[in-house]
Amino acid sequence: MTVTDFIKKLDTMIETNNYRASVCEEDGRTYLHGDEVTDIDYEASGLFILGGGTPDYDKMQDLRNMSNGKYWIFPGETDSFGWVTGCIKTPVGIIVYG
Repeated sequence: MTVTDFIKKLDTMIETNNYRASVCEEDGRTYLHGDEVTDIDYEASGLFILGGGTPDYDKMQDLRNMSNGKYWIFPGETDSFGWVTGCIKTPVGIIVYG
């Protein structure tokens, strides 16, 4: 999957409202869930994580640039080795992947 294909997949999910949203009581953020979100989690893990678990910062920047800032990635949970999960910020909420 390319970054362009990934953006199209995100756009389609949002346009068709094919997700569930819930607000986390701890941080007040809205997180997205559902079958389509699970599929996006899988695709994001393959696209934005390099071998050895290193984030692919070039592709992450491509996502932000190619979507004109509509979508961008930031670290979720981290530990002493680095990122444990990544988060995709969308206009309707956050998708956690990894």
